[in-house]
Amino acid sequence: MLYGLTPELYGSSFFWLASLIIPVVAIYRDAVWLYYRRMYMPQGYVIVQEIERFRSGEHLELPNPFAGSNVAARLFQRIKKNRGYAFSQNESGQAELVQKYDTTAPKPSGN
Repeated sequence: MLYGLTPELYGSSFFWLASLIIPVVAIYRDAVWLYYRRMYMPQGYVIVQEIERFRSGEHLELPNPFAGSNVAARLFQRIKKNRGYAFSQNESGQAELVQKYDTTAPKPSGN
């Protein structure tokens, strides 16, 4: 039923024109609607975005007096971190399991 349709379809200039025009018109319609909503019916967050956009150069950035101490505190916490096992060997049964595990033994093949 659809045999031979492809060469006829790809040879048609209307097909190629519609393939280019229809997506552009669809996107243009959405872009115009978004522009209209943003310019003539703005919501609160849009107003805040515009204020921040136009006032971005007016504010002064004050230096953070605690910036160096934060870095030093984080470094100290990393050094002080406990680097032990994921479980306590004081719990029953786990110490024996760790001690019995032989890393030199060959692993099973799984077959």
